[in-house]
Amino acid sequence: MKKFSLLLLVMSGSCFAMTNVDLTKPLFQCNGSYLTKQSTIDQLMANCKNAKLVERVDVVSGRNASRIPGGGANITEDNSAANEEAMDKVKFNTDKGSYMICYFNNNVLSKCKVNRKKQVATKSTSAPVAASLTSAQVESK
Repeated sequence: MKKFSLLLLVMSGSCFAMTNVDLTKPLFQCNGSYLTKQSTIDQLMANCKNAKLVERVDVVSGRNASRIPGGGANITEDNSAANEEAMDKVKFNTDKGSYMICYFNNNVLSKCKVNRKKQVATKSTSAPVAASLTSAQVESK
């Protein structure tokens, strides 16, 4: 039972794995236009299917937004500039159905991740039909 539950956990985790995208190669399209390093939030929102903008949480009063009240030393600067939570995100679907999340730092595209749509392989199982005539059918012809 433990092996089965571990296997199930591993399989379910790999279903939602996202891969980093190389933005130097034009691989993904939205409404016919390729996603590049120069793409903007407005372009993605206007051209991509199911596009949603998730804006970052800004640091308030010079403190790190993730600071827990009442614990630890005061944090006076935000050191999470490269962190995904500190960036604006655009979540969308490409023309071919892949789900993507692109991260923007100060309205400049930083990186994108993709969860490619799985292609379902359809196997054609059409076997040739052998025509066999019974002796009664042959006699009637």
